[in-house]
Amino acid sequence: LHPLSIRPELPLLYCTWASLLCSSSTQKSYSLVIEDLAWPLTIASLCTVFLGYIQFFHPIAIPFSLRMVERLEGMSGITGQRNVFANIVACGIASTCYLQQTKRVSPWFGQVVCMFLASGLAFSGARAGWLYIGLLLVLFPSSILLPMLVMLLVRFWPAEGTDRLITRPSQEFMDSGRLILWKQAIALWMQKPWLGSGFLTFREYSLQFAQENQGKFDRHSHNLFLQVLAESGIFGLFLLIGLIASLIKNLQRNKLTWSILGIQAIHSMVEFPLWYAQLLGLTAITIGVSYHEQFRK
Repeated sequence: LHPLSIRPELPLLYCTWASLLCSSSTQKSYSLVIEDLAWPLTIASLCTVFLGYIQFFHPIAIPFSLRMVERLEGMSGITGQRNVFANIVACGIASTCYLQQTKRVSPWFGQVVCMFLASGLAFSGARAGWLYIGLLLVLFPSSILLPMLVMLLVRFWPAEGTDRLITRPSQEFMDSGRLILWKQAIALWMQKPWLGSGFLTFREYSLQFAQENQGKFDRHSHNLFLQVLAESGIFGLFLLIGLIASLIKNLQRNKLTWSILGIQAIHSMVEFPLWYAQLLGLTAITIGVSYHEQFRK
């Protein structure tokens, strides 16, 4: 189980840590935004995809621990989870597009990096990858066309072991059990609609439901809004919506900022990325740095 489902005090520590990151990031200058976000994300995603290829195709033996996977599982690299892998890689593509658009890297170099990262995104088999690329197509239309073509070629190339990559998304989504978890969240919310059933109660209800009905059990409903609605009720959901509205109103319309936050928002509709420290930290830094006065100019 995820550590948050075992140690109830960890969510408070996570929130405190994220708040400190967000607060400290507001002190950064605009020039450090590029150094603190774009370049490290690009380099980290390149390393992640490189290790993903070693993991996926097993070309060489490596001197450190990296779980090798069968191709049907999808590429996940050192993250150990293909959806987290896809999230990080998509943020790397967004960062590379931003560096290319702001002329910090040459167009040919940016395109080569984006195509390499897009191939890893395709091999992950993550269905949300297409939504990430769609978002980046809106924000960086001139930079994302070739990477999107690479994704199409990889996903539909008739090679051995790629059955999972061309599985119909709708059928795979039905088999994932998310609809069952969403129904459980709604049922839990209906028991106490105004204030919810309490923090971390969904896992207990889901386990009870699974035992009684032989259904799917999980610690999270795989949807941020439904999770908050079930555990905090309508009151908590309104607070969340108010917070998001405030962010949308006050955040600078910077393409890198919106790319990163948009990717996290998409992922939060089908899973729980903000439960992972690396993605929560990235989100907190992005929010904090985008509030800086110099970043608004």
